[in-house]
Formats: sequence, C-alpha cells, structure tokens
Amino acid sequence: MNRPVETYSETIQRCNDILAAVGFASSLFLQSANWQDALENALQQLGQATRANRAYFFENHLRDDGDVLTSQLAEWAAPGIQPQIDNEALQNLSYQELGLLRWVDVMNDRKPIHGLISSFPKAEQAILESQDIQSLIAMPVFSQGQLVGFLGFDDCESLREWSRAEFDALFAAAVALGAAIDRQHLEHQIHFSQKMEAIGRLASGIAHDFNNSLQAIVGLTQVAKLKIKGQDSVQGNLDGVLLATDRAHGLTRQLLSFSRKQASHQKNVNLGQVCESVVTMAKPVLDGRAEISVSTASPPPVVFVDESLVSQVILNMCLNARDAVPSGGVIQVRCGRELLSKKRLDLYPEIEPGEFAVVEVRDNGCGMSPEVQDRIFEPFFTTKAVGEGTGLGLSVAYGTVQQFGGFIEVTSELGDGTEFRVYIPIATDQEILTSAKMSVADGGGEMILLVDDEEIVRESFKELLMIAGYRVLTASNGVEALQQYQVHSDEISLVVSDTVMPEMDGVAMVDSILKTNEHAKIILLSGYSLSPPSFIKNHDNFLMLQKPIGGPTLCQAMRRLLD
Repeated sequence: MNRPVETYSETIQRCNDILAAVGFASSLFLQSANWQDALENALQQLGQATRANRAYFFENHLRDDGDVLTSQLAEWAAPGIQPQIDNEALQNLSYQELGLLRWVDVMNDRKPIHGLISSFPKAEQAILESQDIQSLIAMPVFSQGQLVGFLGFDDCESLREWSRAEFDALFAAAVALGAAIDRQHLEHQIHFSQKMEAIGRLASGIAHDFNNSLQAIVGLTQVAKLKIKGQDSVQGNLDGVLLATDRAHGLTRQLLSFSRKQASHQKNVNLGQVCESVVTMAKPVLDGRAEISVSTASPPPVVFVDESLVSQVILNMCLNARDAVPSGGVIQVRCGRELLSKKRLDLYPEIEPGEFAVVEVRDNGCGMSPEVQDRIFEPFFTTKAVGEGTGLGLSVAYGTVQQFGGFIEVTSELGDGTEFRVYIPIATDQEILTSAKMSVADGGGEMILLVDDEEIVRESFKELLMIAGYRVLTASNGVEALQQYQVHSDEISLVVSDTVMPEMDGVAMVDSILKTNEHAKIILLSGYSLSPPSFIKNHDNFLMLQKPIGGPTLCQAMRRLLD
C-alpha cells in the first residue's frame, strides 16, 4: 500500500517535527552520562516524528574469527506493531553470513541503506520480510572513525520512499549519537587516566617506603652474617631472610613499573622475535590446557623498548588467557603493524599518530563483564582466588606500555572470549645505551660521607662500610651533609646519599656540592626511580642505584668510582 499524498502544509509540519525530534535526541545523547540510557527515549521521538513503525539501533562487534557481527541494542515500536527487541534472530548477526556485506560497504562510505524491500537484493529480503518491513532507512553511526552500528527506521504499512529532508535530519541524529559515544569514551579515558595517575602516585610512595624498610633488613642481615661466620645454621636462616627480601623487592619493582617510576633499559627490539620467544616460554606452563600459536607480519615490527619488560607484558596476557580458557581452549598471539590516524587516537591525545606495532592476544575463554573490564588495569584488582594472583600483572602491563609511548585496548564479552591489543610506536633511529660492568674490591680506608634520613638504614650501611674497610661520616639530611662536607671536604673521597629526604633532598645537596667541587664523586640511592637529574646525567663521577641494595653491590659501585 502506498502512503497517502501529503499536502504542502503537512509536509512542512512533518519536517518541523523531525527537526525538533533530532534536536531533542541530540540533546539527550550529549547530556546523558551514558548514551545508552538516552537511546530508547530518543528512538521514540525520532520514530514518531518520521511516522515510522519501528526505530532501532544495531551495534557492531567482532567475533573471535574477525567476522563483523551486529546486534539490536534498543528499539521503539509504534502501537499495533510487533516489537523485535526480544527476537533472538536479531542478535549476533553476521553481515557476511546473511548476505548483507553490501550494507557494510555502503555504510562505510557514510551513506544510508534505504528504499523498498522489494527492490533490495534477494539475499537481503528474507530477514527483512520476516519482520513485515516494506521500506526502511538505516543511517550509519561512526565513532573514532569506525562504523559502530546504524540507526534504522522501518515502515511496515506502506511502500515508502524516504525524502531528502528525512535523509539529512536522520543523518544529523546519527552524527549526534556517534559524538555521544565518542564523548563517553573520552570521558572514561580521562577518568581512568586520572585514577591511574593517583593510584600510581600512591603505589610509588608505598614502594619507596617499603624499599627503605627492605634496605634496613638487608643491611642488618648482612652485618649479622659478617659477625657470625662459622655458624652454618644461623647463616642459613639469614640467607632465608635475604631471599625473602629479594622477593619482596620484586613486588616493589612491579609497583614502580606500574607507576612508571621504574628504570628501563631500552633498545631496538624485533617484536616478532619477542612474541615467538614468549610463546615458546609459555607453552610448558599451559599444562596442555590450551593450544597457543603465534603469527608475525613480514617484516616484523621493530620497537624501542626494554625487551624484558615487554616480554613480561605479553607473557602476562598469555597466562591470563590460559586461566580464562576451558580445557582444549585456543590462544592466538599475533604481531603486526597498523597506521593510526589522529582521529583514531582521539582517546589518547598525548600520543602522536603514526605507525604502530600491534600485539594481539586473543582467547576463546569465559570473557569479562563490562564491570570487570572497567577495573582490570587497577593495581591489586583480581578475579582470581586468594593466593592465585596479586592483581598487579595487568596494571604493570598498562604502566609499562605507556612508558614506551603506547597503549592497551581490550575487547571482551562474557562467554565469548577476550582480546588484548598492545600498541607501541615503531622505532626510529635511537642511541642504544649500554652500562659498564662493576668490579668487586674492598675498601682502602677512604672516607665516605653517608647521608640518609632513616636512622636504621644509615646505621646498617655505616656498619657494612666500616666492616668493608672504609671510614664513615654520617648525616640525616642534605643540610647536615653540606655542613659535614664543608668541614671534611679534603678527606671525603665519596658521597653516598639517599635521594628523598626532609629539609634538603639528595638532588639539591649534590647540586651544592658540585658547585664547590666539580670533581666530587657521588652515588645517589633511590627507592623510586633511576632517572638522574639532568644537571648530573653526564657527570663522570656519578652513579644512581636503586634501593634496596646489598652491601657487596654497593661496594662494587663505590670501587668503580674510587678506582
């Protein structure tokens, strides 16, 4: 049946109604905290204004094999029209399997699908006619430059040709919906970044204080070992204490890596080889539970990273996938390249567009709920049982990848597996830094100025250095240290100082010392970072070491400067 012919005034009124509905819908989309909450109300307004029988939104998503699926997310139906929102046949539809690839091609060109169903290709008609649709218009919705779905409007009662005014108005509604999706993604990213920054500051503070405590334990234990030589049983117990502190230091290293205050040793790395090595390493720990494979683009991407840290990121994701898949599950690791535009990186304004290496880790496991996805990068958050995980793996991965100028994205649905995508900028020509090896030697009576605000750390270091054959002056902060240095500058061979202290920190103290003696030999110790201040980076007689540090390692570093 054809629609009754409208009078001119009726056409004008309908156009005004549509424009008003588009304005209302746009306002709803952009003012709602969650665009999905506004969807049904907006569809009702748009559907009524266009005199459609149904209005709906289909959202696209990817299947594990990469096929593009679409599912009806929301719908409004006019009185007397059968709603389709509960129609399971309209969930997880494959464009390819239904013969609707034409829709994808047309909509990717930012054009609508429209017209009489009888004029559509035969392969497309069956699923549409089963819903009593005689005519429709489907407007593409884009977010971050990607086709994320479409707004659709059905006429189930007449053979309707859609007007240019309707095209333009509904296109504006689709643009507003895409903008709302973009805005929500961006707000989520900003909120997440701010939250992670705050947690990172907390984590680094905890790590610093914990490292100071560990330093005291290490120092006192090593002093005790030196004082009770020959008592094997006690020596064994003290070795156990040192082993436990080393494990605890591993935890602080993870915290510092998460907060991006952990030093890294970067070089140009073949990421394809890293992926292959990680998969080889992961196979024995899969316990036959899952099949794991790796594929790499040719030529493989090269990135400027710390190889061990990136290996840890990929391995962590493989182990998480192992824990998520059922027996006989599948884990796929893929390494390739992708050119990311400025539009694609809208959610990451601090990252420059260009060519990126991409590592995908995909599994066919249990998947994650949206609530879990929102928290997976938080430190100490875990869905595993007590004792089975620290909740630091993914948070460390997040901080590590950001440290190298990249980012991580995740796609997951409950019961439908998970895919992590790690993006790291392709390497440019960079200087690869190397570090010299230290030699072992005892002290020769040199005077050492030892500076630390923690008395227990200061005293344990002092005793260790005296046992090693050094003379030691101590100070509890930078101000005291400068006073000692002024009095004993002719005798002091080396300054060993903490970095973070009250009154005057180690950096300010070193700056003052170098102004009076540019050849001063200095070691800074840090519970935070191994990134030296710029004014002493190239100083020949300077080293920066991380707490906790054992006596032998410190003595090696001291001999390196003193000799």
